[in-house]
Amino acid sequence: MYQTLKSIVFWIVPRQIILRFEQQFRSLVTLFYKGKQTRCLLCEVHLRKFIDHKTGKLCPNCGSLSRSRILWHFLNQQIFSKKEPLRVLHFSAQKYLAKKIRALKHLQYTTTDYESDVCDQQYDITQIACADQSFDLIICYHVLEHIKEDQKALQELYRILKPGGMLLLQVPFHNQKTIEEPFNEVFSEAKRTQLFGQKDHVRIYSKADFKQRIKAAGFQLEVLNYVSKIEGFRNFGLEPSDHIFIATK
Repeated sequence: MYQTLKSIVFWIVPRQIILRFEQQFRSLVTLFYKGKQTRCLLCEVHLRKFIDHKTGKLCPNCGSLSRSRILWHFLNQQIFSKKEPLRVLHFSAQKYLAKKIRALKHLQYTTTDYESDVCDQQYDITQIACADQSFDLIICYHVLEHIKEDQKALQELYRILKPGGMLLLQVPFHNQKTIEEPFNEVFSEAKRTQLFGQKDHVRIYSKADFKQRIKAAGFQLEVLNYVSKIEGFRNFGLEPSDHIFIATK
């Protein structure tokens, strides 16, 4: 039902209007999912169920997937609760998650997306226009699979992170070796979708290779299964495979 309704709205309503009144549209959809069986850990709305989307359990109210809800719970419980003044850089931030983080006044929070004009900055992740050691915390979720020069991007993230700082990462995986588009070639959208799962992805990582690439940039690495620490996690639409890759300098 959700996909059908979404298609109808996008067909009838101009995109500019949808973006302007997105939350109002979501509130209408949420009426069909209201209940007491579950709750979104990001927007705190009580639901009958989450939307079964091709990318996972989707919250109708805030548009979050499992990875954003887990990330917020981790940040809110383990990092932001300490009330330390932190400089935070967030790549391709999910809209509602960015709203929640920006409301925390003890943070200096900057969002960036190379292809979006609604963020604070449009940094090229392979050549970030920031001084060395600029940020205490960097969030880079589901970005590197879009970047051909991912090793250069990781080196840039290392450069702008303060000593003792933390970089939080996540990318899509499969269980075999990393498959990627050659640097001097551009695959068709159909081939990218077939090989990497999405038309604008240039690779899909194996976990072992992703870990190695992070460490090669100079980081220390911990892979945290934070979902297992959330009591009753299955009631919140969370995926146990959504591990947090914590890289530190």
